Amino acid sequence: MDWENCLWTIPAERMKARRQHRVPLSPQAMAVLEEAREMGMESNGLIFPSHKKGKPLSDMTFTALLRRLDLQAVPHGFRSEAASLAASTAAPAASVGSRPASIAPINAPRPTPRRVLVLP
Repeated sequence: MDWENCLWTIPAERMKARRQHRVPLSPQAMAVLEEAREMGMESNGLIFPSHKKGKPLSDMTFTALLRRLDLQAVPHGFRSEAASLAASTAAPAASVGSRPASIAPINAPRPTPRRVLVLP
């Protein structure tokens, strides 16, 4: 984590595509991470640890939360929604919304339909 430049770098060996992935973080994301750091959650190398000492949160944690809140959503849908939002704005290229996941080449076909209507 590069706190000074608000940049999170994930090593290639931790990524599905085996490419280093750099994520610029918003001021809001940095505020959440800073609060977690102040609570000492970074001391074991994990920003959001599970209740099991030295273990990260399970991939089912967010799914369980959505179920408890009785929301008809799945965690992967949030990435899809963010990609749709990014694609619908005028500033970034349409591929920007899919690039952060580092799961497919930029010119790969898009199997998931966009969830926004882009007006001319």
